[in-house]
Amino acid sequence: MMKVQLARPDITQAEIDAVVEVMKSGWLSIGPKIEEFERKVAD
Repeated sequence: MMKVQLARPDITQAEIDAVVEVMKSGWLSIGPKIEEFERKVAD
């Protein structure tokens, strides 16, 4: 059986702040952050 090492995730404060901003906005599946993400992926 393959063993998978467990490790703590490396999440920055900036990433936490971005998630909190989205959660507070009420736009979880659509909205300005999704549009921004889609533009960046398309470029």
